[in-house]
Amino acid sequence: MTRDIPTTGHVVVVIPAHNESRRINAALDAVDAARAAVAPTVTCSIVVVVDSCGDTTESRARLRLTGPPDLVVAADLRCAGAARRLGAAAGLASAVLASHPLPTVWLASTDADTIVPTDWIERQLGHARVGVVGVAGVVRLLGDADDDPRFRRRFDDSYLIRPDGSHSHVHAANLGVRADAYQSVGGWRAIPTGEDHDLWNRLVVHGWPIRSTADIVVATSARRQGRAPGGFAADLVALDALDSLDA
Repeated sequence: MTRDIPTTGHVVVVIPAHNESRRINAALDAVDAARAAVAPTVTCSIVVVVDSCGDTTESRARLRLTGPPDLVVAADLRCAGAARRLGAAAGLASAVLASHPLPTVWLASTDADTIVPTDWIERQLGHARVGVVGVAGVVRLLGDADDDPRFRRRFDDSYLIRPDGSHSHVHAANLGVRADAYQSVGGWRAIPTGEDHDLWNRLVVHGWPIRSTADIVVATSARRQGRAPGGFAADLVALDALDSLDA
């Protein structure tokens, strides 16, 4: 007998932000467009966790997200995993208060230096509708004017995707998980880097049906000085070093 697949009724988008005043508006505009493209039967809230900011990130976020169901949570965590965990907890608490059972809530994760496409949420929900409880998408680099085209080509060449569209990449900038699965494995851990792989690996260990797919693509910053130690920016620095050796 096939187990019934819960219908998603609410989506919580969690965005941690540390000193992202230059990028937060564009990120929120993109997420706003993505939620506007979802069927009217699905509600959606955005939670921005403003973590240890010394710039105007918080005021910009509050100007854009003016009240329920959206939230701006200020914290002094200095930790990406902890910020995502706090944002997910706040968003899920609000969803439960609005009578959305956890199996009907989808958690979507992205970053404040990332631009999601208009179909970003809907594509995740498409996978959820066939019983997938976790989806890992892929990234491309935002086109900054000062980027060396050789570096961008090296990134594209090194970013491997299998012929069937599956891949081994896991990015918190492009990740989705059903709330009951998220809770069952303990959620985001308060670790400064690698929180995305950590969560994904626990979903694997617990046997939840998950999917890596190249049909969900976000554009993320190519900056070499990241907010998390040893994160995506560090990978770009290593790739840049290879570029220098080949020059």
